[in-house]
Amino acid sequence: MVYDLTLTVILDQTGGLPKQQSAYRRWHSTETALLKIYNDFLQAADRGEVSALYARSLGSVRHCR
Repeated sequence: MVYDLTLTVILDQTGGLPKQQSAYRRWHSTETALLKIYNDFLQAADRGEVSALYARSLGSVRHCR
């Protein structure tokens, strides 16, 4: 939709989207988000900090009736 694209561009240009948000931005993807997480882990390790990651896929949730 043209409206959605325009709104996304306006939000991106005016700082309406949080800096860390990858969704709805041009040239950002799941790969970009994963590289950011990986880089954060490496930087924390360089500083001698301990890091942990908990990831859960909600797409694999099964609903029982």
